[in-house]
Parts: sequence; C-alpha cells; structure tokens
Amino acid sequence: MGKDFSVYLGTSGYKFDDWVGSFYPSNVKKMEMLEYYVQHFNLLELTYTYYKLPSYGEIKNIFDRSGGNTVFTVRLPHFFQKNKFNEDDVKNLFIALSPIQESGRLYALFVDFNYRFSACKKNLEYLIYLKTIFKDNTLFVELPNRTWYKERYLTELKNNKIGLIALDLPMVSGFAPFYLSPIEGKSYIRLYGRSKLWLTPETKELNYNYSLEELKELSIEIRRISEGSNLAVSFCNVIDGYAPKNALKLKDILGN
Repeated sequence: MGKDFSVYLGTSGYKFDDWVGSFYPSNVKKMEMLEYYVQHFNLLELTYTYYKLPSYGEIKNIFDRSGGNTVFTVRLPHFFQKNKFNEDDVKNLFIALSPIQESGRLYALFVDFNYRFSACKKNLEYLIYLKTIFKDNTLFVELPNRTWYKERYLTELKNNKIGLIALDLPMVSGFAPFYLSPIEGKSYIRLYGRSKLWLTPETKELNYNYSLEELKELSIEIRRISEGSNLAVSFCNVIDGYAPKNALKLKDILGN
C-alpha cells in the first residue's frame, strides 16, 4: 500500500442484533459492542444519524469509547437529503459532531441519494448548495443513478470539491459504475454487493456475501487507489453479519 497514505476499513454501523454470534461473541452486551468493533476495524460509518439529528452526548459517548485510531464518516440526517432543514439543524449538527471534528478524526460527511435522484441542473445545484453549507468539511455524495456519470456532471462535482463515493453494485442497466472521484486527498468506497435484487424497486438488499475471489479482486483495486490518496472502505451488506465477516477477510487479504 502507499507509504504515505492510509486505508480505513470498517462497516456501515456496528450495533446489530444479528451480528451477535456471527461477529460479536454470543455473550456480548450492547454497551460492549463498540469496544469489540474498534479492536478489529479503524473506520466506523455512523449511519443512525440519518434517522435523527444526533446529540452532543451521543457522539461524545461513541467518540470516548472508540479508542484512539478510529476515524469516522457520518451520514447526514434525512432532511439534508430532501432540502428540508434550517439554520438550527446545521448549527445543532455541528455542535453534536464537535468531539469528532475537533479531534481531526472526522474523515468525511456523506449524503446518500436514492436511485430516483437523477442528474439534472436543479439536482446538481442542490449538491453544490450542500457543499456551501458544509464548506469546512469533506463532503462525499452517493449517486447510484448512472445519469450522473457523464463528463459535465463529474467535472462540476470535482470543481466544487464534492467527492463521489465509488459504489460496488450489481452490473444492472441504470446503476452507477464503479467510479472513483477523490477529493482533498481522500477517496471513499461503499460495498453493497452484487445481487441483482439490490433495488427492488426501492429497498436496498443488504444480505450479499462477498466471495473470497471477489474480495481478492477488490483488494487489487484498493491497493492501487491507496497509492494516491487516503481511502475509506465500508461494507454496507449488514444483514446476517456479512459486513464484518467480509471486512475481516478483506483485512486479512490486505495484510492491514
């Protein structure tokens, strides 16, 4: 891997009941999950933040129990996805995230749009507007609709310092290709799996189990990418504990 860059590997969230016995020890308590998680991974995607605005106390508690090497990505609350926020929402989010921000361990904020969010002038302008709101933070966007992957849109995103998450999705017409768009020396990959039922019609199927051969193929790409920028890699196939199991196998392959 790149001598001057880091690979951060983890999963989308960490507190799942069906991970007990498959990743977590069978006798683990919920308050012990995070401490166990950070013994194995150095990246944690905070995704519960999509459903509600996090509080300072919640984030401080997670930060204090995360050890000294964990970096974070934070999923923006749903109202940022739908342009239904106000100044207080922005202010309160910054207050809540301050423990992570001030430590320098906030890798990025990200907002994941659904497949119906297609490329057009109005939607592009909204992405640029979001970046002005979070201008002092690295912002990545997840755009699964293939219409975004045209030169004019990719150039506008790059020019406005908006990172594009590379998505590992099934090879289905209309879905995004695996396209890497680093920003500010950082790259970001989210791995959903390759089941053609991933979006039927809107629900994301998150129970894909990567084969060893697929993980080896991904490791080649990860090694290449990490030569040029820091890289966050998150497994989003969280059902039945596949995310941590696959992440551990990839970690072993990478020798990370």
